[in-house]
Amino acid sequence: MVLSNASSERWGPRVIRGLVAGHEGLLYERRPRSVAELLIDAQRWASRDFIVQGERRITGKQHLEAVVRVVGFLRERGVRPRDPVVLLSYNSIEWLVAFWALQSLGAMAVLGNPWWSDAETAVIMRTVKPSLIISDRSRQRFLAPDGDYVAFGELRRLVDGGLSRRSAQVQHGVLPHDELIAHLQGKAEESEEYLGGNH
Repeated sequence: MVLSNASSERWGPRVIRGLVAGHEGLLYERRPRSVAELLIDAQRWASRDFIVQGERRITGKQHLEAVVRVVGFLRERGVRPRDPVVLLSYNSIEWLVAFWALQSLGAMAVLGNPWWSDAETAVIMRTVKPSLIISDRSRQRFLAPDGDYVAFGELRRLVDGGLSRRSAQVQHGVLPHDELIAHLQGKAEESEEYLGGNH
């Protein structure tokens, strides 16, 4: 995979006034226009440790390669731009890789709270109607999920490179702005839904 546009070309020194989500402010005239572009921008640290989880360490380059493999995997599972995909697990390297893969695909990442009970989670599933659920919970714990299901253990093999090394292009700027839904605060039925965009 060839990375176009060096990170130095993604940012310019000129600051202008502009609108972000309807609010006026100062912003760089030349800047990344999507969350996914930040993935490419991070390759300035490609040779350094990028994520550390216990004894596991992956560099920026290894992280990008893992994202590319997961992009191909998710595309084969039918994930398309704007599809809502639930990420529900505790912190892990695989969670981060899955998040960036969804951004690269232009899908909508729905960030769940792993402390939710199964009943609370079911409320979110009915609300979001995800096309795919990626979780470290067993499939049986989801109450009649409408969407497809992938265990994070399956992504672990992709992240480590043991399942597939097929290439897939990281697509950035697929959407006018990237979207994610984060359910904030405590109980699922009381949570505040936030639709975020990056301009």
